Amino acid sequence: MDPPGTSKPIVSAPMSNSPGTLVAFESSAIERTGNRIRVDGEITIKGHTEPVEITGDITDAIADPYGGERFGLALAAVIRRDEFGVSWNNPLPSGEPALSNDVTLIAELQLVKQT
Repeated sequence: MDPPGTSKPIVSAPMSNSPGTLVAFESSAIERTGNRIRVDGEITIKGHTEPVEITGDITDAIADPYGGERFGLALAAVIRRDEFGVSWNNPLPSGEPALSNDVTLIAELQLVKQT
């Protein structure tokens, strides 16, 4: 059983009911050093845009069982949710906020080279 108040969605109604694209990202630079990758760009959430740096790991391409080539990406970025109008919070009994303003966005991808 969940503690009271923890089964509600964290996303506020105005964000979850927004028409159109909720999140968009546009890169401005990509840098690879060995297996590390850094992508600089801008993220837009709820119509508000902020710069963001995404970092992670990239694998070398490998042959897959279907005759193609694929590689993997594991990426992460930290944003401040209050910069995008997501400010709901609830104090804990200690008075501290239940939720951090820092949110880690994570993407794990497998990409296949098209021939």
